[in-house]
Amino acid sequence: MAWTSPRTWVAGETLTAALLNQHVRDNQKAIGDAWTAYTPTLGNWTLGNGTWSAAYIQAGKLIHFRANLTVGSTTSISGSPTITLPVTAIAARAASFPGGAYDLSATTNYELGAFHTTTTVSFRSAGAALSSTVPFTWATGDEVYVSGTYEAA
Repeated sequence: MAWTSPRTWVAGETLTAALLNQHVRDNQKAIGDAWTAYTPTLGNWTLGNGTWSAAYIQAGKLIHFRANLTVGSTTSISGSPTITLPVTAIAARAASFPGGAYDLSATTNYELGAFHTTTTVSFRSAGAALSSTVPFTWATGDEVYVSGTYEAA
């Protein structure tokens, strides 16, 4: 269900079922319906047989999103990896999304800072850019994840 700009009501106006459905019910559904899956474009990594799970919901200019990559045996990282946002953001932000990495072999979680331009997200761990060896050497079953809220352009 699409979000519509809420109506400005006028004193003495007659409420109808159609108006209430459009401006109240439908906007509530817009934030309560199932999220939309999306496939981020990857920068500086090759997914290979790894898997992505990513989705978002949009209500007006409000975007909530989440993305999770599970590394496969043929996934590779070169440089500092990035992913695309589901919808273009109004502005770039530093340290705006919480993220994390999970090292399966050590069963250890690492906090990541996620920074974004208007279209892409990059990651840092303890001040260093995410890479093939930061925060650990990636292997099959390891994960990187991010979620956040931002304003669409």
